[in-house]
Amino acid sequence: MESNADSFRESLFAETRRPLQEASNLPGFVYSSPEWFEAEMRGIFFREWNCIGRVEQVKNPGDYFTVDIGGELVSVIRNEKNELRAVLPVCRHRAATLLKGAGSCRAIVCPYHGWTYDLSGRLVATPGRHRPMETIKFTPEEHGLVNIRLETWGGFIFINFDPEAPPLLTWLGDLPELARNYRGEDLQSTYTVEFMVDCNWKVYAENSLDEYHVEFIHGKHMAPSNPYLMEVVSASGPFDCWYNKYYLSAPSGVPLPVIEGLSDAQKAGVYQVHLRPTFELILSPTTVKYMTMYPETLTRTRVAMTWCFPKSTIELPNFKELAAADYYPTTTTVLEEDNQIALDVQRGLATRFRKIGRFSHREASIRSFENYLLDMVFAERKRQKQQKAV
Repeated sequence: MESNADSFRESLFAETRRPLQEASNLPGFVYSSPEWFEAEMRGIFFREWNCIGRVEQVKNPGDYFTVDIGGELVSVIRNEKNELRAVLPVCRHRAATLLKGAGSCRAIVCPYHGWTYDLSGRLVATPGRHRPMETIKFTPEEHGLVNIRLETWGGFIFINFDPEAPPLLTWLGDLPELARNYRGEDLQSTYTVEFMVDCNWKVYAENSLDEYHVEFIHGKHMAPSNPYLMEVVSASGPFDCWYNKYYLSAPSGVPLPVIEGLSDAQKAGVYQVHLRPTFELILSPTTVKYMTMYPETLTRTRVAMTWCFPKSTIELPNFKELAAADYYPTTTTVLEEDNQIALDVQRGLATRFRKIGRFSHREASIRSFENYLLDMVFAERKRQKQQKAV
């Protein structure tokens, strides 16, 4: 590219815009360009609803956890009124980080100068000798922590940086109805495996949309009788959905109890949902798994898979043994296999002499995702130009 602006010329993406039978992949530079990464953060992650966890992660007042999305830290905390709040854990005084990881606190206290916030983010104290804030014009009520929009669905916590985004339930489209019988709000998360993968977030997101690779990268986990037929489920909303009636909840074939209230189709197979930009939901007869894939930097992505079960299943005397032996290990191994191929793909995308490849007819969802990416990025650039013109 001759300049940063050149990398956003729409003519560069004409081949990706073609119909599936004629379309080609995105150019490699969009997976390694700092300018494209920033455009994606502004146009996608700071505009869309992002699932960042479950309500049971913050059961009691003062419980919190923190996530990193493109370098933006967000903490979810349960306040004194038992309400969930999402705040930027950055002190309004000198920008010190206030909360890291997960834990519990009675108040949010800055380690730098002791500024103290309540569990809703309101500034309640500016301690120190000689009354440090009383000699200037200062209103504590105007210096609370920055709040981020937070809404929940089915026990999942979503945040949105855009105050003008539609309500979560409106944005989700048909997904709440599709997943209604699994009663996500009654499930409890039991185990999470997390990886930091040195690849651009799109590499991992596209891999999660790719059923073509399963028979090659994960073939050893498939029973010979499993044709791995993924049926596309037609639905309205910002997601892709497939159904596989040959999927086994437990590799041994001796699964835990089926979730009550499922339809015959739900009892017989698995629905796999990819909610844009980076949330994967796997609805199986006995467990619900979800995966988040969030960029921390241009070429560093945090991947986490969590298993959720009904309370009645968790209370079984042999639950821990069965889950640890038959549910967690195989999926963890599959993720490790995906991690390795993601590293290999990231390396290949950076090759100077690579020629762009064609899509398979089995990769319609990846083509759709890449066009969604282009739509969102170019829409954001148009908004920015309009703002500059005002």
